[in-house]
Amino acid sequence: SILEQYRIKNLCKIKLGISNSLVANFYLFGVDFVELDSLDFQNSIFFTGNELLGKKYQTVKSNEAFKVFVKENPLFSFEKIVLNKDKANYDLIWLRAGGMFISDELRIAVIEANLTGLKIVEKAPTLHLT
Repeated sequence: SILEQYRIKNLCKIKLGISNSLVANFYLFGVDFVELDSLDFQNSIFFTGNELLGKKYQTVKSNEAFKVFVKENPLFSFEKIVLNKDKANYDLIWLRAGGMFISDELRIAVIEANLTGLKIVEKAPTLHLT
């Protein structure tokens, strides 16, 4: 299957049926929680503001600097998230500081295969591994 080609935690395929008739195939998976120490701060891109009013890009160089940045800018956003692959090597993650993120490769595969059940946002931040 398409999803089995990607790094998704605890992916399992289930068949939902009524009596002996197959109704549908489904996938259940766990989304790995990723801590801040997994972020590659030097290569990630953060900003405040928005496209309409303008983005103000911010430089964040460490876990400690990120905590200060979030406290001062609670409405920040990511444009690009880069993870250290030795700490977090998944195509689908839940970053405690920002929500769920999906790699470009998995995002494209889900859209092209018309898979349902996972909302894919076109302008979402990109997820990369270093």
